[in-house]
Amino acid sequence: MTTINNAVSSVVLAMRNVWNSKSPYSWVIVCAEEAVLITAPLAGCVSRVSSTPPERSHVPAAMVRSGRQERTSMVWLVTTILPLVVGCAASSERTGRIVQLLSPPTNVQRTTDPAVCAQHIPIPLFAGALCASELATPNELVLVWDWQDTIAPLPFDVGPPQGYRIYVSYNGQPPIFTGRAQTDGNLTGSGLTDANPTTFRCYTVRAYHDATESPDSNAVCFGSPEGNTITTQLPPTRLDTFRHYEHSDTDFFTQVGGEPAPEPGQIRSGNGNEFHFSPIGKDDWAWEASRGAVLFNLGPVGSHPVWRAVLHLHHVNTVSIILPDCDPVFDHCVVDKYCGGTAGASTTNWTGGLPDGVLPDFAESYDLSKTLPFDGDVKVDVTPTVRQWVQGTPNNGFIVQFWSGGFWRLKGYCYDYWDQPTLEVTFFK
Repeated sequence: MTTINNAVSSVVLAMRNVWNSKSPYSWVIVCAEEAVLITAPLAGCVSRVSSTPPERSHVPAAMVRSGRQERTSMVWLVTTILPLVVGCAASSERTGRIVQLLSPPTNVQRTTDPAVCAQHIPIPLFAGALCASELATPNELVLVWDWQDTIAPLPFDVGPPQGYRIYVSYNGQPPIFTGRAQTDGNLTGSGLTDANPTTFRCYTVRAYHDATESPDSNAVCFGSPEGNTITTQLPPTRLDTFRHYEHSDTDFFTQVGGEPAPEPGQIRSGNGNEFHFSPIGKDDWAWEASRGAVLFNLGPVGSHPVWRAVLHLHHVNTVSIILPDCDPVFDHCVVDKYCGGTAGASTTNWTGGLPDGVLPDFAESYDLSKTLPFDGDVKVDVTPTVRQWVQGTPNNGFIVQFWSGGFWRLKGYCYDYWDQPTLEVTFFK
């Protein structure tokens, strides 16, 4: 019961702080068994515990709250947060394991300056001599960094680092421990032997406290990836365009839905809106959206680590009109030469076709360039998505789409037509 009592006391204190605070911070609770992540605008007295990094946790949408610059409802705190904290504390008491969070080091960099080295390794009487000795050793690197507790002290907080471990990644591979660690948490620097000076390598630092280890710091890289990489241009293995059209039951339209179809080898992205206000009866409206889909075979890449991936979309044409009753006060009333939009990783397997009116969905997306390049080649850095595909996430291709924000933004339509899409992938040998 001690753990539960402490948790309840923490929530009561947090409620008081939130009620009196105009700038609450975010905190996270993760029950050790249930692995539920919750964020809430509390001012720094409730525990943050997690056995899974936030980006890998399963976060029910109904349980997510974002920090806001406003006071939080006391009723919500009492009815929602207090039971969760008590349950989490009870769970930790049953399992005997709570994994805590630890801030990562920041501003990791290599230094060749003995004075800078001595500032981060301030050993009385010996700092200058030790740094000079390290810096003079062949193939020896001296890394220095900063550390700041970005997680406010809380009942379950892990506390300051007991030390730091240095990791290295060769040619884009997952990082491995170098065997070198700074075992004094008060010292923010260390020397290490650069074992493979001819290989592209990136060093990161992680703080540790007992069994808890922080996320990676920023990476410090040496060597050139160009000498250890291969670049390939992948053509599409499949192209398609999907369209969704809906309208009010009055069906009084003259424009939306009449856009040209893409020619063979092209995809189309865009949308159209038409709205007719009726002082009596029902308003008339129509809405259409087109999404282009393109799939690439990553067979030539295999399981090699990806350094960079760029999606190339060649712009063929834009068809855009504005309706005569467009009102500049409310609507976008300009005929565009380029619509733009986003390209995202498809979460729908569309290669076998989809029912009429069904659009393929997508997850993370990347903005297309705001203006059309002179040569019409729109480049999109899609490296994170392609890395995930190489690592085993299903490859359903990319979705290219444009969303104008509804008929209060665009009264008319705007469609981009694309051809010759290629995926340029640079991967390590």
